[in-house]
Amino acid sequence: MKIEKEKISLIRIAFIFVLILTVILGVLSLTTRVGVKKGERYYSKNEVALYLFNYKELPPNFKTKDELYQLYPGSQTNAVKIAVRNGYNFGGDYFNAKDKTKSKDWLGNYTKNINQNFYECDLYPDRAETIKTGSRYIVRLVYNEDCTEIYYTNTHYGDEGLPGFYKVTRFSVNALSNVFVIIYSLFVIAETTLLIILFGSKNEKYNSLRIDVKYAINKFMFFAFILIHFIVYIVKKTKKNSNEEYEVIEIIE
Repeated sequence: MKIEKEKISLIRIAFIFVLILTVILGVLSLTTRVGVKKGERYYSKNEVALYLFNYKELPPNFKTKDELYQLYPGSQTNAVKIAVRNGYNFGGDYFNAKDKTKSKDWLGNYTKNINQNFYECDLYPDRAETIKTGSRYIVRLVYNEDCTEIYYTNTHYGDEGLPGFYKVTRFSVNALSNVFVIIYSLFVIAETTLLIILFGSKNEKYNSLRIDVKYAINKFMFFAFILIHFIVYIVKKTKKNSNEEYEVIEIIE
């Protein structure tokens, strides 16, 4: 009798754990998803790439070399320092994709549409360092004229190591979220199948299991509300700390 109770207890605990894990996966699939809004400023690789995919243009904090050098006259190094300090990125200039000698790697090794016009934009993983040195560094996105092909380079087109380019897709932009979605979906399918088998059957051998599952669901519902809000709070706080916001304060030197 004692052994039977221990088995029932373990079943209840296991099912509660699975339900909690399912909720965590569902919340993470939503809270880790990259999203963008037209007219907002974005700086990270995934956000800028998604903005290009969605709106066929760069976010408004990107300006061409001519625009920024005209806005901040003087040396190019000084212009970079002030532009980045004011929240701008260099971007939108023509990228000569047809020139095989431009760098150590060639974009034509990655795309069949090499005859299209391509453009590039800067990404600054360490904006503080960029402001300090005035160097635009080696991290870029390269994209074609209709923004259907986007490539990422953190080696300045292969000059600092191969491969020179990595293709960015809509799926890869939300790769982490998509993994959570897939695992979450598998859990939901498995749990739904189990519930259909248990409660759709009149077989008496499932009676004790039905009782355990009902118990687990009732106990889980008590914690679900608190659990969801806790996860959302933690993820939002993490995002807020990791995504630095740049207020434009025009500084002319």
